[in-house]
Amino acid sequence: MPNNKTPSLRFPLPPVGADPDSLRQFEGTETPHYRILPVIPQTGATQTVEEGGGSSSGSSGGGGSTPTTVKAVTVVVSIPTLIGEALVTVPTSRSFQLLYIASNKAACVRLYGSGTSRQIDLGRPIDAPAPAEITQGLIIDVVLDTSPFLWLCQNIMGANQDGTQAQQIYLTALNPNPEPQSGLQITLGYVPLES
Repeated sequence: MPNNKTPSLRFPLPPVGADPDSLRQFEGTETPHYRILPVIPQTGATQTVEEGGGSSSGSSGGGGSTPTTVKAVTVVVSIPTLIGEALVTVPTSRSFQLLYIASNKAACVRLYGSGTSRQIDLGRPIDAPAPAEITQGLIIDVVLDTSPFLWLCQNIMGANQDGTQAQQIYLTALNPNPEPQSGLQITLGYVPLES
């Protein structure tokens, strides 16, 4: 759709990264006009958080909205014997915000959104950077090697990336020690974003 001031311009909006020449073409020869939409203030928002990871609820203004309750979910993965690596499918929600990863023993924990990404990444050693082709499928790669074996996550979002989105993610546990480990338990804490 051509601009009514300059027919050679294709869009009715000012160009991104506008400079004086492009603004002159868009607005004509008069002084450029900047259009900024006002931010509508949000009113009536409330939020309560219970200590200890119980639940949080919140509601926002706008009339007639009902409060929602969000509860953290804990999943424990038990691996009887870990010699080299263990591949586990973990039941989760389709998308989630990861809160923490904990273990009762030293381990390298990797979470993936798809089985294909995990399969491509199988041969990568501990503490080696992820290759570019699987970076999009890798949710987190953390080595728990110092007691307490706990990693608190900040802004780690995860989602199942299978062709038909399922309620699961893919976990790889690697043994950082040369001797086998028995009775390994990996705990994932997350907040489900969708079921």
